[in-house]
Amino acid sequence: MGEVNFTLWALKGILEKMPFDNVLSSTGVTLNFSATDDVPHYVKKWFVVKIIQTAAKTDYEACCCIRESANGLITIIVIMKKEYDDYFRAWANGSKDEKTLAMCCIRRALYCHEACHIIAILRAFPHENTAFVRDKFFRKLRKKFDRDVMTAEETKSVHLGSISEEILGVSPSEFDEGHFGYGNDGLKYRRLYPELLFSYDKMVVFAKHCAQMRQFSWDALREMMFVSGDFFYNFPSRLTTLKTIFKEMFSGK
Repeated sequence: MGEVNFTLWALKGILEKMPFDNVLSSTGVTLNFSATDDVPHYVKKWFVVKIIQTAAKTDYEACCCIRESANGLITIIVIMKKEYDDYFRAWANGSKDEKTLAMCCIRRALYCHEACHIIAILRAFPHENTAFVRDKFFRKLRKKFDRDVMTAEETKSVHLGSISEEILGVSPSEFDEGHFGYGNDGLKYRRLYPELLFSYDKMVVFAKHCAQMRQFSWDALREMMFVSGDFFYNFPSRLTTLKTIFKEMFSGK
């Protein structure tokens, strides 16, 4: 089992709770893993993930932050622009126009991008939770982003130390290999991200749909999977894989 597949398996309990395919409520969602299977013990004990929306004007599409409470619990906070879930809800309710579809594709890419940030933070956390190694964990984050990571005592609002801000107008699929990991993290995030957004299994599902309909269209791909063309531009190997699946399926292999 490769490291990417192992990571997806080890953190299955987290990824299953991410709202990739569900509309986020106006109050957001808190993912508490204390009673969740399929997550490492240290995640159950020390981490909570909170996903919230903002309707405020921001210079980012999404943001990932962390805060540490007095009892040592670490909350990873993902802040999403509210308009993305508004469009996602509109699509589910029958608004099938081009603008809505485009926003749904960006939304899925943003959630997959932020999931990679969550995974990177969890991988950076030391499994033995002493004061020394915990401090080393926070120093590792500060070293990469050159900014403070706020504690619960230092902040009384959602203005937290930012780990990542996805810049307006930049595709969530556009990043280099070192964008996510901390220190000597050897996980290949440019392999992990496309597996989250458009996995091999999803490719097979889409190919079977095309076989039944006896036609392929990019619009069908976007509408079924919320995968846009810029994803294949940044990950051309995924397009090669998709073509191979089609070739094998239609040749009867």
